[in-house]
Amino acid sequence: MIDVGQGDSALFLTPFKKEAVLIDTGGKISYTKEEWEKRKNQVPLGKSIQTFINSLGIAKLDFLILTHGDYDHMGEAKYLIENLKIERVLFNNGEYNDLEQDLIEILKKKKIPFFQNLNELSLFQTQVLFLNEKLYNNENDNSLVLNIEVYNQKFLFMGDASSAVEKDLLSKQKLFKVDFLKCGHHGSKTSTSKSFVERITPSYAVLSVGKNNSYGHPANEALKNLSSSIIYRTDLDGTIEIKIQKHHTFINTYPP
Repeated sequence: MIDVGQGDSALFLTPFKKEAVLIDTGGKISYTKEEWEKRKNQVPLGKSIQTFINSLGIAKLDFLILTHGDYDHMGEAKYLIENLKIERVLFNNGEYNDLEQDLIEILKKKKIPFFQNLNELSLFQTQVLFLNEKLYNNENDNSLVLNIEVYNQKFLFMGDASSAVEKDLLSKQKLFKVDFLKCGHHGSKTSTSKSFVERITPSYAVLSVGKNNSYGHPANEALKNLSSSIIYRTDLDGTIEIKIQKHHTFINTYPP
């Protein structure tokens, strides 16, 4: 989970770095003046993400997955597409908003394939399932919900989905115990409901939030619901690295 301040961005590498997938890009709005922005030393966020990816020996992304069309999740997509080799881009379901349409024009010019409505994605020794098939009346709830399993470790990425989506997924019996939960909507009080957490019982919860953000994320309600999980937060822990091996899991943090 890359520390992008008040936003989301996660780099997923399949075993042996066979494939690289970026889930969201973050997006820094220039007029804000929050603490999480000041510590970036004026380096453009997109450039920081590109440098981070290259530092791991990754020359290209096999997939750029955009969970939904909010700026704090896809605002740096244009920069990355212009400055990093990206094979394919995946959008969430529903109509494209203005930000997505602008990006699609760039994808067409660069002849980069883009997709919607995928149910699953087969990667090297890894299966990705997209759980949120229902269309809602807002961009957050239309977020892609990703269930990723590697070496029997289960990851659940909730995008900005609210408790309404959580309830629908629970009713469809699509959710079971997970090892790692990327909490929905930065730990907002509208997500990470008690019934949801009790069903999936995450061993670890990851919150991607900006330090001293104006939204009050993460909410006390969400933190209380996660009291049985080990919590990692980008505002406190910085970038969070989770290494999965066949019999061991290692977690490292890189404080800001």
